[in-house]
Amino acid sequence: MELECMCGEGKLGELDQLQLNWDANYGKIWQVRNKLNDVWRHEELYWKQRAKTRWLKEGDANTAFFHNSTVQKRRRNRIARIKNQNGDWECNDAQGFFFGSSNDAQVRNTIETYFQNLFTSEGQRDWGDILSFVSPIITEDINSSLMAPIIDEEIRHAVFQMGALKSPGPDGFPSVFYQKYWNIIGEDMCGLVRRFFSENENIYAMNVTKIALIPKVLSPELVTQFRPIALCNYSYKVISKILANRL
Repeated sequence: MELECMCGEGKLGELDQLQLNWDANYGKIWQVRNKLNDVWRHEELYWKQRAKTRWLKEGDANTAFFHNSTVQKRRRNRIARIKNQNGDWECNDAQGFFFGSSNDAQVRNTIETYFQNLFTSEGQRDWGDILSFVSPIITEDINSSLMAPIIDEEIRHAVFQMGALKSPGPDGFPSVFYQKYWNIIGEDMCGLVRRFFSENENIYAMNVTKIALIPKVLSPELVTQFRPIALCNYSYKVISKILANRL
């Protein structure tokens, strides 16, 4: 592969030097350039695959490499301690990586309490006086467009709009799975989405979300120094995308 790259680069350099007869060599230059780009892409893929070779061989097997990788990932992702609202440290157990101890519960409760208070409504408000000064801007045509039946092409468009390698939700399926095998599972996905909009499909099973905490700083100490990222089920993402597109 390296030899093929060198030959392609050398040939391209020779053609670039033929300035006196550029028009005659223009097509050849682009032909060699395109071939060289293909070789570069294959070389990049080759080295990516080489980098993953050990993981493919040992990562999914019950080996020491698998367990060491898992332990290291737990260490990186585990929140060992956090300060509560009073500024006191809540610490996980120093030994092991298993939740369930009283200290682990205190750290977890500190985090849960903060975000529950942050995202919980303080109660209903009377917006009547404010809304009375807002003129309606939704026309009958706009309303008809918003309420139009969902079609399969609209669902497919939403699926292929989303990032292929975004982190999956509790269902474990990223966008690339649905995009790659749309010819197989597209009909089922379209049926699910249509049932949701037309038959009030139970959203409870779909509306399951994992919350991942991403540090805002290098060594976070406070809950406020974490950014919550919602990892939703894919079907829920598709429905949300369709609604966003219509709005």
